[in-house]
Amino acid sequence: MTTNSGAEQNETARLNELAYYQILDSGKERNVHGFALMVCILFYAFIAIPKHTLTYLLKGKFDMLKAFYKGITWNLTHYNIYHNESLT
Repeated sequence: MTTNSGAEQNETARLNELAYYQILDSGKERNVHGFALMVCILFYAFIAIPKHTLTYLLKGKFDMLKAFYKGITWNLTHYNIYHNESLT
């Protein structure tokens, strides 16, 4: 199992923090509807998911592949967190 170096982890944390603040400052609705939602679903289904699956398989990162699919499953089953009884 390979791990990221401390510098890579710090850079990832910094980028995640920047993205978080950008979302907060944008003042726009983050939910996608209509045609944009369909494009997002198709992109993830036919480009992002297969690409990450192949990447993790070829690099032998089976633990990352398992976590990736666990994340996809969670997001598909918890699509409306505002009405999720376990979170209220």
